[in-house]
Amino acid sequence: LLKVLSHDIIPDDGAVMLDGININEYNEYSLKCAIRHAPQTPFVFSMTVRENLQMANSKASEKDLWNALEYADAVDFVKELENGLDTVINRSTLSGSQLQRLALARIFLRNSKIVLLDEATSAMDNITQSRIMSTLKKVTKNHTIIMVAHRIHILKDSDVILYMQNGKIVDSFETLVNPHQKIRKSSMAVHGITDEMLENAPSEEEIFPKIFEFIGDNPIVAHNAIFDYSFLNKTSKRLFNKPFENRYID
Repeated sequence: LLKVLSHDIIPDDGAVMLDGININEYNEYSLKCAIRHAPQTPFVFSMTVRENLQMANSKASEKDLWNALEYADAVDFVKELENGLDTVINRSTLSGSQLQRLALARIFLRNSKIVLLDEATSAMDNITQSRIMSTLKKVTKNHTIIMVAHRIHILKDSDVILYMQNGKIVDSFETLVNPHQKIRKSSMAVHGITDEMLENAPSEEEIFPKIFEFIGDNPIVAHNAIFDYSFLNKTSKRLFNKPFENRYID
């Protein structure tokens, strides 16, 4: 969907309207300048941090680069690199969280009027994520932000939330009045789950020992493994007063 919005994919049917005009009618270069996309798994070039950032804005000054890194909560880890901004990086030298923060720094440098965020903070802890979202809200006050997220609290300042299942919009909320409950009800309806079924479902204390027994000592391997690991770790501490110590591979 975001690739359709950014004109990377042209739909066979229907149209994407921007200010009442079909995006197919816009100049491709102008459109790309107006829209910036931060994917869940960002791409970096095998070059310095500085050069990667300047891909978004070749005229950015030293101050601009550090401001963008500060907005993206990336100053500390960049300063800790061997040569700071002039350290050569690639995907294997940075963590998922660091890659995502550099991608967001590029967003801040580009200052595009439309920003597409596809799980752009999924690899970050909740504290870092909250700081960045707060900054994003201030810095992009007059911009249009379209976000894809599984964590509902990220969307707390949204004007409209669209809930999707299997590529289709199944519900929408214009206000965030108990969105967890609304999304829960929509998801239950889509999957044919009733309140009675939930009432008869096993408790956490019953089901999680079986889950942990099934996992054993194996590492968590998943597309969003850091999130799964964090969830299991918190659950283990809450229910059994001990951490979940397995490795995870994202």
